[in-house]
Parts: sequence; C-alpha cells; structure tokens
Amino acid sequence: MKIVLKRHLVLNILTVSALFCLPAAVVQAQDTSFYSLCLESQLTLDPSEGSDCWGWRHPSGTEYAIMGVGNGIAFVNTDNLLTEGFAEGPTDGVCGGAFWRDMMTWGNYCYAVSECSGTNDGIIVIDMSFLPDSVHIVGTFAVNPGGSRTSHNLCVDSLKGYLYVEGIGSANNTVYIHDLSNPESPSYVTSFGISSGIHDIYAMNDTVYVAEGGNHSFSIWDLTNKSSPALLVRVAVPNSGYVHNVWPTDNRDYVVTTEETTGKSVKIWDVRDLNNVSLVGQYLGPNGMAHNAQVKGNKVYLSHYESGVAVLDISDPTNPLEIARYDSYPEGEGPPAFNGTWGCYPFASNGLIYGSNIDGRLWILREEAAAVADTIYPGPPTYFGSGFAKIDIYAVNTQPLKKLVIPFSYAGGAPMTFIACSTKATRASDFTLSQAVALDSANSRVVWEIAGTELPPGSGKVMTAWFKIEFGYYPATLDHLVFIDDWGGHEPIFYGDCFQYRPFDLDYADVCCDGLRGNINNDPEGNNANIIDLTYLVDFIFRGGSAPLCPAEADIDGSGNSGDVVDLTYLVDYIFRSGPGPVSCN
Repeated sequence: MKIVLKRHLVLNILTVSALFCLPAAVVQAQDTSFYSLCLESQLTLDPSEGSDCWGWRHPSGTEYAIMGVGNGIAFVNTDNLLTEGFAEGPTDGVCGGAFWRDMMTWGNYCYAVSECSGTNDGIIVIDMSFLPDSVHIVGTFAVNPGGSRTSHNLCVDSLKGYLYVEGIGSANNTVYIHDLSNPESPSYVTSFGISSGIHDIYAMNDTVYVAEGGNHSFSIWDLTNKSSPALLVRVAVPNSGYVHNVWPTDNRDYVVTTEETTGKSVKIWDVRDLNNVSLVGQYLGPNGMAHNAQVKGNKVYLSHYESGVAVLDISDPTNPLEIARYDSYPEGEGPPAFNGTWGCYPFASNGLIYGSNIDGRLWILREEAAAVADTIYPGPPTYFGSGFAKIDIYAVNTQPLKKLVIPFSYAGGAPMTFIACSTKATRASDFTLSQAVALDSANSRVVWEIAGTELPPGSGKVMTAWFKIEFGYYPATLDHLVFIDDWGGHEPIFYGDCFQYRPFDLDYADVCCDGLRGNINNDPEGNNANIIDLTYLVDFIFRGGSAPLCPAEADIDGSGNSGDVVDLTYLVDYIFRSGPGPVSCN
C-alpha cells in the first residue's frame, strides 16, 4: 500500500458571517490556522455617547468592563452583564458636548479624566472595592499646580505607581506627573513636555512614550529621576497625520503608533537602537482611519472607528497581518468618519476583549484560535463480502464545532456507487444532520455535511462513507478517497458558533494496496514484505499490537482473510525460504 500525503493551499483570507453575531473577518494567522473575534454580548450603556474603555479584575475574580459614557463612567460585570457601579462625571464647560473620558486602573482604584468641567471634574479617583454593590468617588484633584481640572488622556505606570496626565485638552503641550503612594490622593510631582502639542501617553517602569499630535512625532523619555526628565529620542513621522497614540511591545523592542487621519497608516517602529529608529511595518483598515492601538504579546489590538476592532499579528513586525476583525459599525466603511469603535481593552485575565463605540454601545468579544494541526484525513477502506466497502473519515479540531462540510472524490479498480455517509459510532454521533449538499455520481464526487449541537475539541472518526462495488467485480478495491479543495464553490470547512475556517494540511491517501501486498507497517516509501512487516504482523497476531492500517496489505496470499496465521506463514516462507511472493493487489 502506498500512502500519498498532499498539502493543499489555504485561503489567505476568509470573510464570513457569524452564525449569531454580526459579520466578522476570519483570516489566516502566521502562527495559527485561523483566528476570530466572536461576540459574547453587547450592551447599550448610553444611547448617544460613548468614549474610551478599560477593564479591572475584582479580588473575587469577577472581571469588569469600564466605559466612559455621556454623564460618567459605567462599571459592567461581564458575568451577569449588569452595570453594578457608576461614577458621575462632568458634563459641561469647555467640552462643548464631546464628553470624552479616559480611564485606567491601579489596585482597587480607577483614575479618570475628561475635557469637561462641572461636577466631579479634574482627576477623578474611584474606589472599586465596594463592587458589586457600588463604586465610590473618593476625591477629585487638579491636573496641575495652576488648578486646571481638564485633560484628554492619562496613563498609570503600574510598576512604579505614578500617574501621567496630559495637560488641559487634546492639544496641550505638557504631561503632569502625580505620585500614587496614597492612591486616594494623588500628589503632584513635576511635569515635562514639548512646545507644540501632546495627545497621548504610555508609561511603564519609568519609561514614558508620548504621541505628540500636531508635532508629527513621538518621543521616548526616561523618568527614573522625576525631577529631571530625560528625552531619549524624538522620532519625526514621515508624511504624518495627527500622531494620536503610541504603545510599545511587551519587550520594548518595537513601538506602534496611530495617526487618526484619513489615509494614514498604523505604523510599527524598531526602537532597539535609539540612535537608529526605523519604520518597519504599516497597516490600514478598510475605513482608512485608525484611532488607538494597544499591544499584547505579538498582537496589536486596534480600535479602528468604522472598521471596528481589528487584531494584527506582528510576530513578524515587518509584515503586520490582520488576523481578525469584528465590525462594530456595519452601517458603513467610509468615507472615513468618527463613527464606530473608540476604545479597545484586550487585557482581561479571562481572555475577553472589550470594545467601546461612540454610539454608547459596549462590545464584549472573545478570541477564538485553532492550531495548524486542525485537519481531516481518511482511514483505510474496509470491505464486506456482500460487495460493500467503507472508509472512515477522521478530524482533528481544537475548537468546538457545530458543522463540518467535507467534499471528496473517490475511485477504484471497479465500478462503484456512493451510498451515503453516516455519523453512527463516531465522535459526531450526536449530530442530528447528515446530508449530501452536492452529489456528482458521474464524476465520483460528493459534498457531505454533518451538523449538530457541538463537537468538542479532539481527534478521531467523525463520519463513515459507504460504497457499493458493482456485482461481479468484488474483491476489486476502492483505491482512494481525496478531499477536494474546491468544486463549484464547495471546499472543506469547519464551523463554530461565530467563525468558520478551512482545516489545514488536508491529507488524502491512495489508501490501500498499490502494487504487491505486504506493506503491513504502512511504510510511506512502499517497501513491501520485509522483516519489519513480518515483525509488525507477529505483534498484531500474538502480542496485541496495532492492526494494519490497510487490511488488504496484510492479506499476503490474497485469500480475503487479512492478517491471519496463514498470511504469517506465507510471509515467513517468502522471506526465509524463497517461497512465492505476495499476491498483487490488483
């Protein structure tokens, strides 16, 4: 028997409609077969106004999504989807009706700012430890020594315990630093900045990254000595729009920037050598205008306005690859406008991702990924004296599946008829649907679909294909079963709750008995009837070893009784006593 494995091409991009959620994109990742964002739930927290979002894990383990809305900040329990806390924020003054709010957490406290003045303006300190009962505003504080109480952005250095607050609005030129040694009462330390605009800040372990807005640049600072901030590098962004935000990779080797300007890309910078910072990769979503980027591991999570939440694989920073996208604004993709996703939070310990829409909706998404091992493959044929034959079809899936569509062709040394496929006595035996989607008997090809409640991750048989060999030709063999890449729009597809993907590494086999019998150990080179095959057969008959993958190969004498003592004796005579050779398969 000769086993022939074929690797088939895989679609680079599959655009799909979720089974119970809005359209999502499922694409090939560099390190996984597929990756998808699936809708867990959505809530409208404010019918007209939403801004940034963040997340927090309660000491009990409950995960909370935090989102800015028109009149404050909402705290949503992601288990029961209830808003269990609300902190009223300012709603008048210089904000001019744009109730932008930015927030981050440290310990049991949430720190928030807004460009509005009024009730609870300034740096708002919110104690979240009373959840699920409520949250408490424990104080509000001026942004700077001059008493300003408005700001567009902030960032907490969670390793060092400092709060960095952008000045008095979205085009200010100063960052103000506050010590959080007393987390309920931030104390002003010092400030630093530039002369022509700062928009956003990322701070970690005394290194601060600044998106410099209309200055068309970003900068990196050493704040080890707070009284003497040291500029490490300033990078001019070529042909820049408004440099909106900046976020480093976990190892600080690369930096990702966005520009919030039509047609300006998300950019990836190599900052390993601060004397030679270089632009190495770029990406732009369909609507042409990104908002914010955050990095987790080798993935970038983007709030990309009308294009929704996008995820990029940057394991190769020179080739950022979109691996998933959830469209939270299906109404359109442009011309670029300020609609759709404002903020994105990918750091929840339970793997959930939060997205906040300008229209006041909170999206709770989950990530789905499958390994490259996901595949389908056939076993050897089994023959029955009545002229029937069957081939079991196996699947490996790393995600729960609700439907499999499997196109295949078949051929053999005799006329034969495809009868049906069955899930009986397989992993998919609970599936309630098993049917032909397409049948082309003249060309010996079938598209079969099975579906049900859920097929858990695992490996093993999922269905059996049955054939009838025409009378008078038996024991002629069923030579092969081939999975078809594409036939009239049909291709192998695995379906989950809100994703679909092609199984990788589709294997087909010229399944059984090519030439002379005797390749009992399934040697891929087809080395038949040698001492290794003899040992395999002895182990099978007398020691409980594995059965031959192709029973016909072990039927050395062609009697129809596979792998018995007669075959063993025949093989011994052939190898050691110059007996007759194995019978041909044909």
